[in-house]
Amino acid sequence: MKKIDKTNFYKLWIAIVICTCIFTGLSFAYFSATIPTNTIVAGEKASDMDISLITPEEGYINVTGMQLIYDHEIEEKAAKSTFKVVTGNNDYAINYSISFVELVISENLQSTDFKWNLICLNDPSKNRQGTFAYASGNTFLLNEGLVIAPDSADEYELLIWLQESGVNQLELLNGSFRGKLSITAGMTVR
Repeated sequence: MKKIDKTNFYKLWIAIVICTCIFTGLSFAYFSATIPTNTIVAGEKASDMDISLITPEEGYINVTGMQLIYDHEIEEKAAKSTFKVVTGNNDYAINYSISFVELVISENLQSTDFKWNLICLNDPSKNRQGTFAYASGNTFLLNEGLVIAPDSADEYELLIWLQESGVNQLELLNGSFRGKLSITAGMTVR
């Protein structure tokens, strides 16, 4: 009987050692492949990867005194801002998202008629549009899951406007909007 107990003890001991080794190896592999992200606001550069956000007006977009715009007038009359996301000589591509930080939006502009359109001038697959209906808090996400190669640039145009809907929208005309463009970035593993 003691021999069987001793054999089971050794088997159990070997199983525990093997499971510990596997768990340690998997944990090391996971944490080695996890690359931290950085939030970069206009005019700043990430510390561990070469990516920059280049904007006019230090990244701030201020919109006040807007008028209602019909669809055919958007290109001509919408508030516009252009900016670039630029990378340097990185070992990997970089995954990034674009947001507004330091967001201040008057309550009357939290409407489906207050719209935005983010246009990537060199890659239409990165275009996105939406409304500010649910904008609240300090940040507002414009687009995420974007990937940029080393030594390249993505050029964007951001349009912001009040959409004419044909009904009384006078409450929208006294609103104000201010936000600072920001990117959050992390290197991707090939």
